[in-house]
Amino acid sequence: QQLAHKVQLLVPLLLLLHLLSVGALQAEGPTPWNHRRSLHEDTSAQLGRGEQPEPEEWKDYMHQLNMVTVSNQRLANLLGPVLNYRFSMPEVQLRKGSTYVGSNSRLRRAVRDLITGQRPVKIGVVGGSITWGTGASQRGVTDWFSIFSRYMVQAFPKANVTLRNGCVPGTPSSYMIMCLELSVDPDVDIVFSEYVLNDGIDPKNQIHGSGQVKDVERLTRRVLALPGRPALVYMQCVSHGMATEPEVNDHRTFAQTMEDVYGSVAQYYDVPSLSLRTAAYRLAAFKRREGFRWANLMDKDGFHPGDGGHKVMADLAVWMVQQTAIDVFTRPFNKQDAELVSEPLPVPMYEGIRCCLSPCMK
Repeated sequence: QQLAHKVQLLVPLLLLLHLLSVGALQAEGPTPWNHRRSLHEDTSAQLGRGEQPEPEEWKDYMHQLNMVTVSNQRLANLLGPVLNYRFSMPEVQLRKGSTYVGSNSRLRRAVRDLITGQRPVKIGVVGGSITWGTGASQRGVTDWFSIFSRYMVQAFPKANVTLRNGCVPGTPSSYMIMCLELSVDPDVDIVFSEYVLNDGIDPKNQIHGSGQVKDVERLTRRVLALPGRPALVYMQCVSHGMATEPEVNDHRTFAQTMEDVYGSVAQYYDVPSLSLRTAAYRLAAFKRREGFRWANLMDKDGFHPGDGGHKVMADLAVWMVQQTAIDVFTRPFNKQDAELVSEPLPVPMYEGIRCCLSPCMK
């Protein structure tokens, strides 16, 4: 009863936060909901294909991919526009940043449908100010989800693709548990979730059973149980203080983040996970390679990605889709995939995780 009372008190505040965020979106420009028919003005530069020559390693990768055949057809020809993207990150860093892939059955189903165009596909994202577009020089153009949205529309010409940005700046994962239906459609097919920065660090430094990880598990269960049984993908960003030089007072190390604790939830529920931290750390912190240093990737505040960081996040999402498409062509969606998609969720990993209501809809 006390919990229900607290939830009732929170609802007006949550609704106010949501309305304010929508107002902010409208004040700064069109809400970043993208649909095929509204993206005809795309340019190659918007997909990250600028004037710079393609690195040799990516030329080698494409050459090797072109040697692979499926049913006597070149795989590269079958993929076609799916491969039409210029990455900023080296291939090995994208592999490092794909921190958990798992069976990938739900995403394999969605990518199969994107390739065949047999039904419309909806893609959504929930999170905070990063994926809302903060730090990007031009929100709706250079933020990672907008780059990814344009890529998806062009990569799958047979599909009717709808993409919706449901992020609410300044909110943690606990907000989205209660207000998920305000940000994603119930029949959504793919959902990205980005909350590592806004959830912060557990003040008690708990590895097991922290409040943040329980909230992430609750949100994970809510998304996976939506009617469309969507693929959920964690998009993990760097925590406060990590993208700074070691001599800075509030500098945090690679391990000082909730990302790795959330990784156990990803593995338990078979949720793919992408990591800006892991993709960038070797080049940014160890090698300090020009073009990939934290100063090149992050906004001046040090914790929101700038255009460079947003591009890396888009690279990770596109890489995941490309690798899934390759997987679908070489190992088509099968009975085992269908069983994994349709089976019930496992019992909660943590005690005290109950089915969550949605007070924002009441």
